Amino acid sequence: MSKKYKNPPIVEAIFEIRLSDDTNWDPTVPGLMYEKLKGEFPTLGKALVQEVKVNQDKDKLKNINVVSIERTLFFAENKKSFVQLAPRLLTVNVLKPYPGWESFQRLIELAWNGLKDVVNINGIKYVKLRYINNIELSSCSVELKDYFVFYPFVGESFPQQINSFIVGIEFQYAEDRDVCRAILTKNKCLQNENKAQFTLDLRYFTNKSNEIGSSKVLEWVEEAHLNIRGVFEACITDKLRSTFKEDE
Repeated sequence: MSKKYKNPPIVEAIFEIRLSDDTNWDPTVPGLMYEKLKGEFPTLGKALVQEVKVNQDKDKLKNINVVSIERTLFFAENKKSFVQLAPRLLTVNVLKPYPGWESFQRLIELAWNGLKDVVNINGIKYVKLRYINNIELSSCSVELKDYFVFYPFVGESFPQQINSFIVGIEFQYAEDRDVCRAILTKNKCLQNENKAQFTLDLRYFTNKSNEIGSSKVLEWVEEAHLNIRGVFEACITDKLRSTFKEDE
């Protein structure tokens, strides 16, 4: 992602921000947001999403509840990008084909500035930038080291033909203000297709509540993108990189 590719492996990119619990939210917010977004996202939709709610009392776990939350969706005409809105939650999603960082960044700025115009924001719980990459290789039998710099170590006493795996790692940024989590998964190979399929899921997010003020969110997003694309490039080899066809 530090380079531009003609065939990037990104299947979805997501910006997500959750506001503090003391930020006031009322039923008029979705309608007000539509007025801000309708030029880019003219089509409305609804979705029910299950969320886990953890209630704590003096740092002791009190109870865990799974609740259904209704989200308002604002779709672009081509349905390849959309905004999700729920109480104190905003996401911006773009789907394959990835339109490039400049386009994604512009949508994030539009949605975030719109929310700031209609909601008095008291604080921010977290901000997250996420890239989901699907990587398909033309054979089930591949040497991981030929394509990845980040993959599981398997000692000589184990069988060397790995059917599937999941491996993850976290990196600290900005004096532990931010974290980048990289998760590489190999899916079970379908012999009739003879293809190896991998998912590289990169998530960059704030590690603590109220570390970012509302006026600094877009600045944080730019920094997050620089760091997450650096991790992406560090995870892969030139052999894999060449399959994405670098744009001149």
